[in-house]
Amino acid sequence: MLDKVTSKNLRRKGKKRKSKENRGKFNGKSIKERDINVNDRITLGHWEGDTIVSSRGKSKSCLITLVERVSRFTLAILVKNRTTKVINKNVSYYLSILPKNIVKNITFDRGK
Repeated sequence: MLDKVTSKNLRRKGKKRKSKENRGKFNGKSIKERDINVNDRITLGHWEGDTIVSSRGKSKSCLITLVERVSRFTLAILVKNRTTKVINKNVSYYLSILPKNIVKNITFDRGK
């Protein structure tokens, strides 16, 4: 009588591949440690940020998106260079244009 064939019974072909992920790790607060007002979208002024990078070609540009959590007001900023200095400069500039009470904190996506 033959036993059921599982992946353990099958021969593994080729070499085992290791992940090629080599980007840095984040050493900040977890998103789960945010204030309850931010998570429940109670008060205005809490922003989420993300960068969108194209995988096509050798372009160093990216798109920065900033979304206010309650109103869903969105800013999209195109930057030609995705270094920390350039991104910080652009985010600071565009948020400084807004009224002072509209920006309380910003949480950036930590995805890779």
